[in-house]
Amino acid sequence: MDVRLANAKDAYAVRLVGLRTWPATYGPIAGADFVSYGLARWRSPEVVRRSIEDRGTFVEVARDPDANGPDGICLEKMLA
Repeated sequence: MDVRLANAKDAYAVRLVGLRTWPATYGPIAGADFVSYGLARWRSPEVVRRSIEDRGTFVEVARDPDANGPDGICLEKMLA
């Protein structure tokens, strides 16, 4: 497993992770209103972009022989 600082090209995928995981993780314990608030506050496009620019976001680089994205990332698997 490789980890690197996120860059501007990663912003969509970084945000997508939050959009996909917050409802399942926090919805059952905190409710839909909290999920909506949290996503708006901590996973908005602007906040994700700012976090990446401030060098506060890291991503795992999964090497995949069928990868079609930059740095060997398989975008279809990430976005499926």
